[in-house]
Amino acid sequence: MDEIGFNSASYEENLSSYNIKSEIKKLIIETSEIVNLKKEARELELLSSIELEDFADDSSFLLQEAQEEERKEELAAKKSGKKIAKTDSLKDFFKLKSLDSWVKGSLSYSTTPGNLSNGRLGRETLNFPITITPIKNFFLGASFKYDLNSYENIYYQPDFSYAFGYSDWHSDTWGLTYSNYANNKFSPKEGEDRFNFDSGQWDLNYKTEVKDVKVKGSLKYTKRIDSKEFTLTGSKVFYDKVATSVMWKHYFDYPQERLTVSAKSYIYKKFMVGASAYIYSDYSKQTVLEPDYAYSFGWYDTRPYYPTITYSNYYMPTRWSGRKEDDVPFSSGVVSVKMNF
Repeated sequence: MDEIGFNSASYEENLSSYNIKSEIKKLIIETSEIVNLKKEARELELLSSIELEDFADDSSFLLQEAQEEERKEELAAKKSGKKIAKTDSLKDFFKLKSLDSWVKGSLSYSTTPGNLSNGRLGRETLNFPITITPIKNFFLGASFKYDLNSYENIYYQPDFSYAFGYSDWHSDTWGLTYSNYANNKFSPKEGEDRFNFDSGQWDLNYKTEVKDVKVKGSLKYTKRIDSKEFTLTGSKVFYDKVATSVMWKHYFDYPQERLTVSAKSYIYKKFMVGASAYIYSDYSKQTVLEPDYAYSFGWYDTRPYYPTITYSNYYMPTRWSGRKEDDVPFSSGVVSVKMNF
């Protein structure tokens, strides 16, 4: 062995040094996990918030689409001079809808562009969100995911999410909803939970309109980490095709404020582009799951049995050019092919 230059003493010294460094690294990781337990919980909450705000491939989005159809019908009836029936009594308020309008759902396939070349850069799933609204504005929804590749993320890889509550799109109305985007599992392992109910977010909100600007205030609470936050959103459509919104978020138990400025529009038939910019009061407290910006584009069709093909990076920890952290590559975004029914 000595003839080919192998030095056993040097090898043992390097091995010992490696073992010491390995133990130190392990100790640092374990200590960091204990110290940052609250931070990790907050990051999970932030991931839920991002999904809630974007409504991508989710049962809540199906409810929003149904309400948008209802809004268009009411506006068309108003323009034609038809009278719109109002729910003046408690009996009308809890009146069952026709059975054929109870259920809305979709089926979609989602992956990352990186999977097409490298195979395991991100999660590849079939998604099946469904919403049931037996009574107008009362809903129960769930979104199920089935993994198609061997990608694993021990931190956050839910099998399903769920939501329920009362949500009315009209001005001067209250809403109360519950949404759960925690790491829910059909077959939880030791230390995991199937439903994670305490990790869900309760949302009490009020909607009104001020000079053609829709205003929504939401008070949100998550029991598991005793987290309370308030959001105030103003939205308006310009030129009948550019939907804009500005949302301010205040955390009651965390010294951080966030301002989100967003815009979406169809630029050609059903081809949509959208973007959001996130501004923070204290960038030193910005966590890894809080993005600087986000964007989406693609063919977007809400009609039943018409395909939708979109790209989105709304779930990515993006960073503006010039910052210390590296930006997220395009290949880490999400490509989705969806069809409503």
